[in-house]
Amino acid sequence: MAFGLGLVAGQLDALRGGAGAVLLRVDDWDVPMLTDYQEEVAAAAVIECLRENYGISGVDIGLTFDRERNRYQFTWDGAQAEPGQVKDRPGE
Repeated sequence: MAFGLGLVAGQLDALRGGAGAVLLRVDDWDVPMLTDYQEEVAAAAVIECLRENYGISGVDIGLTFDRERNRYQFTWDGAQAEPGQVKDRPGE
């Protein structure tokens, strides 16, 4: 989830409206079927929830299925990134 939040950190800062902190509390994480968990799914779910509930935008998440690895392959804003590693941003 930290990866997904890292992609929208600037927009979350703007939502807080000044000094303070943004608190995101996840009360429940339910997977309705048996699955081979991929941590990228948590990042995508966090971003989608923020889109629907708070108007966060600007992160394009692409999804394909890699049959050889039997896993989904995610792209973040058109580039592949390893979960847990926030892409370098200008000025950092």
